[in-house]
Amino acid sequence: MVFAIISLFIAAIVFVPLAIILGVIGIVKKQYAWAISALVVAIVSALMSPTLWAIFSGATLMSVTK
Repeated sequence: MVFAIISLFIAAIVFVPLAIILGVIGIVKKQYAWAISALVVAIVSALMSPTLWAIFSGATLMSVTK
């Protein structure tokens, strides 16, 4: 959950994937409340990050222009 909250403010390119990975690990270990809240915050952070938008749109443009 800490990495998900940090990803809202700084370095989303590092902390969003880390929060998603740790959220999935939390689900596997049956820590549902923390894991789901971390995944939700990580997804919101990914949607708010201009850097991740640029990476995803660049990948989309590269796949469309082939």
